[in-house]
Amino acid sequence: MAAYAAGFRWHTSCPARRSWPVWAAAFLAPLHDLPKTPVDVTRLAVTFPRSAVARLLHISRTTVAAHCRRAEEALGVDLSDVRARATVDLALSLTGPQSVATGLPHLAPPHLEDLLRTGLAVDWAESFLRPLHGARPSTLHITVSAWIDADTDARRTAARGGLSRNTVRAHLRAAERLLNRDRLTTGSGIHDLVHALGVTGGRPHTALRADAFCRSP
Repeated sequence: MAAYAAGFRWHTSCPARRSWPVWAAAFLAPLHDLPKTPVDVTRLAVTFPRSAVARLLHISRTTVAAHCRRAEEALGVDLSDVRARATVDLALSLTGPQSVATGLPHLAPPHLEDLLRTGLAVDWAESFLRPLHGARPSTLHITVSAWIDADTDARRTAARGGLSRNTVRAHLRAAERLLNRDRLTTGSGIHDLVHALGVTGGRPHTALRADAFCRSP
C-alpha cells in the first residue's frame, strides 16, 4: 500500500527527480536480505497503528512487532520515533509497491538532508505550513512543532509548554483542519508535518543512524 506521500508529489517535476528514488533505494537496500512479509508489514506499520495492522492481516500484535523489529534492525532505525517512521514511509513510497530497492546504480545516492534543502522542497514545506502562521491562537504552530518534538505525545507536549492537555489537543485539532490532514486516522498527515517542519526548521531526522542519510547501493 505504498502511495506517494501527498506532500512530496512535487519531486516528480524537479529536474533532479531521479535523485529521490535513488536515495530511497539506497536507504532501503538492507531490506533486501529480509523475506517479503516483514517488509510488507512494515509498510503498513509506519502509517497505521500496529493494532490496526494486526487486525487487517489477521495476525497478533506480537507478530507485527516481530516483523517490524526485523526491519528496524536491518535499517538501523527505531520505528517508535515519529521522524524515523516518516523517513521510512517516504522511502517506501518512493520505491513503489513491488520493490524496496529499484535504484539506479550508476548514480551516487544523495543525502536526504540535501534533497530536503532543494528549492522545491522548501517551497512545498513553506506552503504546507503557511495556514498555521497567522492562525488563532498565535501559538498554534509552536504547539504543533513541540508535539512533533515530543514524539506526538500530548502529555509531554503539555508539560514542556506549560499547557493543559486539553489545550494541546484543541491546538492539534485546529491544525488538523487548517492543514487538511488527519493526524489520527493514518500517519501520512503526521509524516508530511514532520518533513515540512524538518525542511523549514532545520531539524534533522534524529532517530536515524548516521549512514541512513546516504548509503551506497
